[in-house]
Amino acid sequence: MYNLLEEREQLKNKLKILRKRLGTAELDEVDPQNAQFIFEKQDLLQKLKDQEKSAAHLINELTDKVNEYKNHEKTQMRENIINSIQGHITEINSWTVQSEKEYLKLLKIERKNAKLPIFADKIRKLARKIRQQVITNLEKDLEEIITIDGNIVDLLEVILKVKKAESVFTEQIFTNLIHSKIYDEFSFHFFTQKETNRLDKPEWYFQFLTQQLEKASFLCKCYDRVSLESEHTKLGTMKISPSKQDSQSIHGLILKIYSILEIKINELKKTESKQKRNLLFHFTEQYLLFRENLIRSYNMSLQIIDLPETILKIQKDHIMENFNQIHVQTFSEWFKNYKKIYKENFLLAFSYVSLQSDLFNNLILFITEAIVDYLETFLNKMTFYNQEEKNTLCLVISGVDKLKNYLRSEELSFILQIEQKTECAPEILSGISVDTRPFVKFIEKHLGFVRKIISHDIIQILSNISYFDTITEEKMIKYTGMLTKKTAHYFESLSEQRFFVESTIIREIDEFIVRNIVLKRKFDSGTLFLYHDFIKKVMQLDERKSEWQCLLAYQHLKNIFDGVRDGDEFFSQIFSLYQR
Repeated sequence: MYNLLEEREQLKNKLKILRKRLGTAELDEVDPQNAQFIFEKQDLLQKLKDQEKSAAHLINELTDKVNEYKNHEKTQMRENIINSIQGHITEINSWTVQSEKEYLKLLKIERKNAKLPIFADKIRKLARKIRQQVITNLEKDLEEIITIDGNIVDLLEVILKVKKAESVFTEQIFTNLIHSKIYDEFSFHFFTQKETNRLDKPEWYFQFLTQQLEKASFLCKCYDRVSLESEHTKLGTMKISPSKQDSQSIHGLILKIYSILEIKINELKKTESKQKRNLLFHFTEQYLLFRENLIRSYNMSLQIIDLPETILKIQKDHIMENFNQIHVQTFSEWFKNYKKIYKENFLLAFSYVSLQSDLFNNLILFITEAIVDYLETFLNKMTFYNQEEKNTLCLVISGVDKLKNYLRSEELSFILQIEQKTECAPEILSGISVDTRPFVKFIEKHLGFVRKIISHDIIQILSNISYFDTITEEKMIKYTGMLTKKTAHYFESLSEQRFFVESTIIREIDEFIVRNIVLKRKFDSGTLFLYHDFIKKVMQLDERKSEWQCLLAYQHLKNIFDGVRDGDEFFSQIFSLYQR
């Protein structure tokens, strides 16, 4: 057909060309051969037109037949679908029992009719309804057995039914049923307005949960030891598993019960009570007893996820309140009270460290960083122009150093006490570590500044006797006394940290005497005698120091006065002053 149409178009084009020629020439002028050709083609064109009409008629007939067939098939398919659905409905309506078997049939019907979404959805809803009805019936059977203390055979029959239902529904039904019963009773007593729902009496609901677990324990053991051998398992052919598998369902039940405790924790977190901290700690103490019982009775230990963080947050707020009270007191009381805060939180961590390995570390580090932050702010307000502020800086450094040593000592004591707690896991013990780095950095930072302050004050005193060749004995004694008093005061204020600045300060005093007195002032015999008394007093500042440059300078001066002219480089430096 397509070829005929194509040939027809070609002939049309040729005729068009010929007609143009005929329009400009007389027929007599047309070559007879061409005229014959034209007539033949016109005749052929007419035949093609006739064939085209015939083909179009055939196409219309064929189209009508195709549409008729489609409509027939649609009608037939619709009737088949309706008949199939009616058949399914008739079958479903004929069911006298709705059990797992019917549930599986519905799933099969749903898969078979997946291309019929509305019908498949209705079947799916019906399957869910049957599933729920089966579970409800099982719940009633189980409750009846528990309530009337039915015999073991009845219990095992119910458990067998549950096992079969679980294998069909592919979900955990048994523990859900037990948990649902416990949750309903718990809600009635501890989530309503009843008198038993009290935040200050967590021991009531922990005792309730303990009792419920004890009741459920036997049921769970029976459940764990029963396994299906086949779809047609009967009570007499039931397989009993070894007792080592008895803990599976009770563990699943405990996991679900923990979700109840998390609800109670959220209640505590939301309460506006001023006793919120005490309520939380009382809850935690009772919870630890409950958890210890779980470990002992069921060999299972779980954690309320939010509990450690909740304790940390509330305790940190409490610590900051304590700091605010401490810092309104006089400075002399601060470090004594800092130790009290540490002590309180050591005791708290000792009680609750089993909740989280980082609980102890986080609490102690928080206190340490809070102390450092406040002391930094406190010192930043000072100019250190007056002696009182300089003394305060030394006392702060000394106090921080003592706190650092106190923490290290308490850490050892804390670890020894924790080792004696049988329920403390090894990983918790190994994770305990007091971080004193904030204190170490604080001391290093401010100790360098103190060293500069002491050096400045010492140089100011020594500058008064730098013109040693003109000084009187009274002035020498006066300024030497001031030097001794000043250094002793600073060193005493720094306590153990004095050893990190003492050697530097003594060396600076020694170097100042040599550089600004010995190498710049010419002594006579009287001045040399006075100088000797002076350095003896200076060397008393550090009796452990064996090498004093000022003493060596005295020996060189004495030799020079005795007529010695040769010596080491230091001798030559001094001698050059006396050659002028």
